[in-house]
Amino acid sequence: SDLLRRSRTLSRLVMLENGLYTQLIGTSSITQLLGPPTNVFPNGVTALPLDAIFFGSAPKDPPLRFLVINTEGIPAGQTLSGPSALIDGEVQFDAYAESQLAAKQIVVAVRNLFAGWEGTLSDGTTIQFTEITMFRPLPYELGGAGYLYHWVLRIRAMYTEPGDFGIPGFGSDEFGSDGFGE
Repeated sequence: SDLLRRSRTLSRLVMLENGLYTQLIGTSSITQLLGPPTNVFPNGVTALPLDAIFFGSAPKDPPLRFLVINTEGIPAGQTLSGPSALIDGEVQFDAYAESQLAAKQIVVAVRNLFAGWEGTLSDGTTIQFTEITMFRPLPYELGGAGYLYHWVLRIRAMYTEPGDFGIPGFGSDEFGSDGFGE
């Protein structure tokens, strides 16, 4: 079934992406812009918000309005105690819509959700710091049914993902130690 396929896809996403997705579809200001009655597929079928959020790239025939999320992160480096589990990453949200205004409304809703946000996402990822590094329109693109207008929001985030990453002091190893010899 379609729901089973979506849940399998989500389970393969890295934790940060899974947490971001859950946060986005749980925010009414975003789902109102990406869901019915304002959002449809090229064939006229109404799109649900979960049909309008993609990772990496959108499919060939996306709905009228959609959001593409790309993430990248690198370990923050060494601390005096050794390797850090903190990740210095960026999340880019690309909103596409039938007008500049609609595309901007989508990224403004995402910006309002994540700007300065600190906390724990539903998957256990802990975001400790966010900073907006880009918020601007990009040139429109020719889509299958006309022009697609594009706004981009890029956010720098410092975060940790839950679980044992083999880093002393985080999680536990196969011997039941928490990394501190206890």
